[in-house]
Amino acid sequence: VGVLLFLLSGCAGKIAYNNADFIISWYLSDYIEFTPKQEPIVKAKIDSWLAWHRSTEMPKYLTQLTTLKQQIQNGQINPAELQKHSDQVETYWQTVRQHIARDVSDFAMTLDISQMSQLFVTLADKREEDIADFKKRTKKQPKRAERMLENIKERLGYVTDEQRQIVIRYAQQLNSTYDMWMEHNANVQAKLRQILIAKDFVPNSAELLETFVVNTDNMRSAEYTAARDQNKQLYITMLSDMFPTLELAQRKKLIEEIDTYIELVQDIIAG
Repeated sequence: VGVLLFLLSGCAGKIAYNNADFIISWYLSDYIEFTPKQEPIVKAKIDSWLAWHRSTEMPKYLTQLTTLKQQIQNGQINPAELQKHSDQVETYWQTVRQHIARDVSDFAMTLDISQMSQLFVTLADKREEDIADFKKRTKKQPKRAERMLENIKERLGYVTDEQRQIVIRYAQQLNSTYDMWMEHNANVQAKLRQILIAKDFVPNSAELLETFVVNTDNMRSAEYTAARDQNKQLYITMLSDMFPTLELAQRKKLIEEIDTYIELVQDIIAG
């Protein structure tokens, strides 16, 4: 449930989704200053992506949310079903990357040296900011178990003592992956830089970048992949163990939460 709702949290409302073209353009402008010739091309591509996402991908989210709601109502939540939901969410992100990869690659080939320089400097600066921010938050934030309990409480309304103990037990087993994620992030940026710097000299640079956009996950280290997989299984098992302990009021609150997202997706699909 948490994974699926997190996916949709980026669509905080119909207004946000309908203005996503502006939001994405504004976000990208932090990294690249587009020329007057490039700006309409970028806007057209973003509009095309969003139209595709609304008509093709959003119905998939609606189907999954409806299925999830029915499973909760019928008491059919178990590790196998949760695994299916988690796997499905991962395919959504991969599908988006596959859809936009060629457009991103073709456009990247038009970047000049000053734009690439701005991109690389900004990426490095953002990375340093993220590291500093993480260190600050780590000092101020409550322990992982308490953060997890707060997130669950938002979905269920409250958490019982039995449920609290389940969360604490699993939280203690989770791997810390932040450092591995940052290392992966640095490797991805280095590979991107390598491709772009050589784009005017390597004939198949566009194809290399397209493949890179689709397959960046393959650059994860074996250690990072194993830690992520283990954490994923721990979350799935934890949620499966918690489900039988849900009280009637908690199930009702959870279903109401899902209904909110179902209505949101329906409104977005309708335009």
